[in-house]
Amino acid sequence: MIKKIFTTAVMAVMFAFTTNAQKQVMYAGTFNKTGNMSNEYALQVRASIIAGLVDTQRFELIDIDASNILDVESGRRQLEAAMADAEARNEVMVEKAAQLLVYGDIKSCEATKSVSDDGSVSYSAEIAYTIKVVEAATKSTVASKDFSYGGIAKMAIGSTADEAITNGLSYIKSDMKKFVDENFKINGIIEPGDYELNKKGNKMETCYINLGSDNGIKKGQLFDVQKTKIVRGREATDIIGSLKVVEVTAGDLSKCEVKTGGDKILEAMNEYLDIRDSDPDNAKPLKVVTKAKKIDLIEIGKGFGSGTGLF
Repeated sequence: MIKKIFTTAVMAVMFAFTTNAQKQVMYAGTFNKTGNMSNEYALQVRASIIAGLVDTQRFELIDIDASNILDVESGRRQLEAAMADAEARNEVMVEKAAQLLVYGDIKSCEATKSVSDDGSVSYSAEIAYTIKVVEAATKSTVASKDFSYGGIAKMAIGSTADEAITNGLSYIKSDMKKFVDENFKINGIIEPGDYELNKKGNKMETCYINLGSDNGIKKGQLFDVQKTKIVRGREATDIIGSLKVVEVTAGDLSKCEVKTGGDKILEAMNEYLDIRDSDPDNAKPLKVVTKAKKIDLIEIGKGFGSGTGLF
């Protein structure tokens, strides 16, 4: 089962090479194995992380191990030992990556066997990993985070070790979705004049935003709605409601359901339309910013350990 899912995850990465000028290019680099686990499980964690990032559709993601960049660089340096070193290898990828590089540590991926009073056997998986995203131009850290979870709390259990691990790995997709939504926010606006109200006419129920498939937006994506105001001569924003994408209709257009604040959003939209008609230079459209869903994850401290094994 593990091998089958690994193949699927790798194929997902391979098919993610479609160029989109509006998406950042991210290279998936080295992941150190810092804990006691099999190479197969460590590779599966890395593949699941990459597949989860691909699934967000926010990046043009390229797996460095699936390209010839390292081979070319190795030939230039004519020093295989340098290419086997994690730091040197990541340095090469930062130089080559158009915008971003993701790498990290795989700290654990193992299953513990349990025997109940009636003799039945079950396994519980524990998975922990850290990811770090670096900006290529400045080599500065854009985002980093540790993830650790498993066992019954995440239904990372099974009748075999492989089944427990597979069930635990399935949560990496939601890890990556939340990580991207928190650290790589997308900004847009509510399309003015194209919305629907409730029966009483005092709340906005649906609207369109100027973001779509070109930005990696998918059905179910959540947004905060922000109203711009002036405080002591400076622009500030208030969150006045939230939206949920119900249909991605074009590369730069999505239909949304108003989840909260329909009355405030309608009031702010009417204010904007009035100002736009009388003083267009000072009219500020309603902004939307991606937000993360609340996901029950157990997070541990930050930092990267030193380990052996490159994945």
